[in-house]
Amino acid sequence: MNVFIIDGASKVFSETAGSLNDTISARIVELAEEWGHEVVRTFVDDKHDLDLEVEKFVNADLVIYHFPIWWFAVPYPLKQYIDDVLTHGYGKIFKNDGRSRKDPKRNYGKGGLLKGKCSLISTWNAPLEAFTMEGELMETKLPDDGVLFGMRKMNNFIGLEDAPNFHFYDVVKDPNLEIQLQAFEVYLEKILKN
Repeated sequence: MNVFIIDGASKVFSETAGSLNDTISARIVELAEEWGHEVVRTFVDDKHDLDLEVEKFVNADLVIYHFPIWWFAVPYPLKQYIDDVLTHGYGKIFKNDGRSRKDPKRNYGKGGLLKGKCSLISTWNAPLEAFTMEGELMETKLPDDGVLFGMRKMNNFIGLEDAPNFHFYDVVKDPNLEIQLQAFEVYLEKILKN
């Protein structure tokens, strides 16, 4: 399997910013290669050859986005990367919006040229309870049906199917990182050892 990892960690705030995301992303590479997969990785902070980035999408069997959440959305460098690469990928990543002039009310979002899986892996400062408890900020909407709904639909638009997602919660104040990393490795094994 060809695995494409898009590392959305950014060094905007400090030299150590993004280090947790870098660690997690490196672990994905290590395990995927150990299990016999080909892996390519893009860092959104780097400069990009758009043709090469489009080819990474086209050649991937599994696209993994790994990023922190900033202001309830993907970080700006990741959003800019997505906008630049997907737009440049017209004809290779998507052909149109899926509709026809004969029936313009149907099939919106079916013009993607990529078929396969997409997985979102993200880190949150928020605890899981912020998404699950009544009266909390996220109004009992889990990330995939709330803040990251648009990201999921963007991937569906280009033809990628949803894979089960994994989120790291409460990474600043009560991280329990060892436990979360163990759960993450079990998650990766289910996806990558099939």
